[in-house]
Amino acid sequence: MCADVHRVEDQAGRDGRGSEQHRLEGCDAGTLVETFEHVDPNRLSDARKFDAEGHLHASRMNIEFEELAYRRTPLGELILRRRTEPALGVEVFEVKLGDAFLMSSLFTAGEIALANLGLAGLGSGPLDVVVGGLGLGYTARAVLGHPAVRSLLVVEALRDVIDWHRRGLVPLGAGLSADRRCEFLNGDFFALVDSPGIDSRDLGRRFHAILVDIDHSPRQVLHPSHAALYGREGLRRLAAHLHPGGVFALWSNDPPDQDFRDALAEVFAQCDAHIVTFRNPLQDRDAANTIYAARTATASCESGSGTRASRLDSS
Repeated sequence: MCADVHRVEDQAGRDGRGSEQHRLEGCDAGTLVETFEHVDPNRLSDARKFDAEGHLHASRMNIEFEELAYRRTPLGELILRRRTEPALGVEVFEVKLGDAFLMSSLFTAGEIALANLGLAGLGSGPLDVVVGGLGLGYTARAVLGHPAVRSLLVVEALRDVIDWHRRGLVPLGAGLSADRRCEFLNGDFFALVDSPGIDSRDLGRRFHAILVDIDHSPRQVLHPSHAALYGREGLRRLAAHLHPGGVFALWSNDPPDQDFRDALAEVFAQCDAHIVTFRNPLQDRDAANTIYAARTATASCESGSGTRASRLDSS
């Protein structure tokens, strides 16, 4: 069964996504219909201006607000914008869909913890990793910060989000796009999990870690089609894409869910729930996310007792 819940405190206090924060990454790309996109060519992001956290300091800013990209969709207006946050003296990148704020470069500790907790204990590599949900790129960058990582495949349903990175419109875009280990895949992560292979070019390929940050939580999903992943059969299908001893890690905005932990324990050899606490500087309060990390049985355990998850043939 799952181990006790662990608490992880983010000293920097950078993450502020509360329960009211909506998510974007899992939206069906087919529902997005382009009408126009506006980018000021004189204000494209220069990655050299950003600090290690993806913030542009006030001393280098010459605008207070700018809309970088716009697309009208059936779900509302999809907007990428940047603005000055005067209380903190940094420039913030935000994504809005209609009236909802979906992502912010000011709040990133949860995404970073997903990568670090997911890769902890996997050894010196080389490691092949999948990230489900690109967002503003903070999980992907944290993954690439581990020298053991050989390759990273980032699956993102919205082509716009990938384009923002490739065009340098977001703080981490230039660095991720230039890293030869990193590849963006425009696709439905959930459909790929149900397919013979997440990497369609190599259907037998397995990964050492699959890190997912798409839905609000296992119970609060962006689309009904996502719910199956969080049940026992869905978890078995996901585990089949992992090497023996590989890790599935999941970001959640809810407290640890015992039913989901029980499902993880049925499929995986080991699972943990980490509560990541952080300070929200705008609301002047503490908040928390949950990171689930589950590991498949090692090869020696499988040979001795079989495996609870169906697996792909070795390639």
